[in-house]
Amino acid sequence: MDVPMIDDVTEVLGMLEQEPRTWADRMRDEGRAEARRSMVAILLRQARVRFGDSYAERLAGLLEGTTNTDRLIVIGEWVAVCESGEELLARVHQS
Repeated sequence: MDVPMIDDVTEVLGMLEQEPRTWADRMRDEGRAEARRSMVAILLRQARVRFGDSYAERLAGLLEGTTNTDRLIVIGEWVAVCESGEELLARVHQS
């Protein structure tokens, strides 16, 4: 097995220092993505209970690809205060 020789120890140290940060960043990103998926699932469940399946399905389409957690929090508030599914979808669509 051919293993390339490294002449400079600082190069190795740099590689070793960089890897944990890269791993930590990946884990943090995965955690954030999972949290967003969970938030969306909760919003859809709440919308389904409050307004019915058809509104929850339409809301799912509007939330597809949403990564802004602040926006998801606001939408959660709207689920609680909107009088109808139509009002909820109108607010989400306009935001």
